[in-house]
Amino acid sequence: MASTDAGTAHAEMARLGVREIVRRLNQALGVALVASLAGNKGKKVSYGWAKVGGLEPKDDSLARMMLAYRAWTHVAEAEGDHVARLWFISANPWLGEISPPLRQSARIAHKTSWRQRRR
Repeated sequence: MASTDAGTAHAEMARLGVREIVRRLNQALGVALVASLAGNKGKKVSYGWAKVGGLEPKDDSLARMMLAYRAWTHVAEAEGDHVARLWFISANPWLGEISPPLRQSARIAHKTSWRQRRR
């Protein structure tokens, strides 16, 4: 398991690379949840991100997945994989009783409607 030290976690992510991080998240959380966490509407887009020679995620999606991977490793190390998965898919008291993907979807919807109002 990865260390919870921030510097060590960052070094591990750099060593693993984006494709391995996406592959691990896909395996742990499922492709639809990973796509949602990355802020992408395509439910299977993370398959392509995990493939050698596949598409590269955009910078904002990559940043979200890196954060998700750090959160996953911290929770899984402390509480186990099952609890970590529940943390991502269930109502979360630290996030106002909603799951991280739903919270992210709400942010994207708010940002989109704000942009449309500015036009």
